[in-house]
Amino acid sequence: MDITTIIPSFHSPDLDEICIRSIERFKPKGWNVRHVVVENSDDHSFKQRIMCLGAVEWVQNPTEQREASANAVAIRDGLRLLNTNWALILHCDTCVVSPMFFTALERATKSGMKLVGTQYYPPKGKPNCYHCSGIFAHKSVLRKADYTKKSVDAADDITAYCRREKITRHCFQNTLNDSSLVNSLPEPYKSFHVDRCIMGGEVAFLHLGRGIPKTRGTYSKPGRVYLKEWVNFCRERIA
Repeated sequence: MDITTIIPSFHSPDLDEICIRSIERFKPKGWNVRHVVVENSDDHSFKQRIMCLGAVEWVQNPTEQREASANAVAIRDGLRLLNTNWALILHCDTCVVSPMFFTALERATKSGMKLVGTQYYPPKGKPNCYHCSGIFAHKSVLRKADYTKKSVDAADDITAYCRREKITRHCFQNTLNDSSLVNSLPEPYKSFHVDRCIMGGEVAFLHLGRGIPKTRGTYSKPGRVYLKEWVNFCRERIA
């Protein structure tokens, strides 16, 4: 299977590296994965570090947009390089931790799904839209979304389009959406307080959450996982 990943970046070499290395570590034999990293600044100091991790294309995308708007712009610009039928859109603060991640995605697409999510965005007025920290979608879906709406996350419009057009989709279980799942998780995942996606009965995908602010030292809340702990944990999983 040939796929393209779209990974928005913002002065985040450690996060980008973990994300890409985890995909390269667990991708199935015969899968060709091309990574498009969209750096939302004029920072190219770590470009070569990222380029050597696999089949990587680097897009320099200085923008004054921030957070959800910047993410949407990066996805839009990354999709301009899409030359495969399927794309995996990821936040850079994510990590694949099991080959089941790809097995589950493949099973979902073979059963007819055109959009596959790893978690819902916490509602807060939203109609349970998929979160763009991890979505796998067919190009026909991604090209219908509007990436210019500043008031919504990019995945909101993708989800809304699929609902409106009755396009088949599936979202896997995630501890962000159901905290009771944590009780049945094995260690070390049970005690690692990030968003944990369960696929095929096991933890297969992690999302740190607030990765860019944590990298920049502008986010601080007690009991959360921060950059150093994230990097050390993920490196052990993908070694």
